[in-house]
Amino acid sequence: MQFSKIINAGDAKINSKIIKNILVTENEQDVFLDKLFLESLFETAVIAKNSKGQIEAYKSKISITIRITNKNNKVRSNTFSQEFSYNNKKNKFELAQYQKQIKSNLIDKVSQDILIFINLRDS
Repeated sequence: MQFSKIINAGDAKINSKIIKNILVTENEQDVFLDKLFLESLFETAVIAKNSKGQIEAYKSKISITIRITNKNNKVRSNTFSQEFSYNNKKNKFELAQYQKQIKSNLIDKVSQDILIFINLRDS
């Protein structure tokens, strides 16, 4: 699927992976194509601590706002979010690797939702 312009805001790595996942490309030569705006936000928060103040659980959340503007400046937009809660790990390297995998999985899930939204744009 092609857009005349793809505008990104937020986390560039997340946006790049989403664009790759949903198979969109930019074609600036065709002014009749729609424009795509993609804004991403990823955050991880502590959601539980024990009585000693040590972290017991986290929540990672991804939010993607997408706007599609057609040649008549009609805008369709939506925000897609996914989140995942998980327990802390004693080994910090394992925790970091686990958090990377969670982030990747959340990006993949939200990409599927975005793909459905884009494909339904002409409905």
